[in-house]
Amino acid sequence: MLCRFAPWQQVHPSNHVLVATLTRAPLWSHIYDGIPGARVDAVEFIVETSALLFICVLLMSFYSSVSARHPR
Repeated sequence: MLCRFAPWQQVHPSNHVLVATLTRAPLWSHIYDGIPGARVDAVEFIVETSALLFICVLLMSFYSSVSARHPR
């Protein structure tokens, strides 16, 4: 899911402080090949990965606590 909707950004070639946010695209796509300085926004990708992992851990802990209360 994260690789399918990865955030992309464009860094200005002469000034690395200037960054423009692009839309989401798959990691393997060639949508932004023609745009100089286009790359995956690593910081946002890591934040989204951490959030998804946190949600999965919460759901797993909730499921395990519910199944421990109601054994089959």
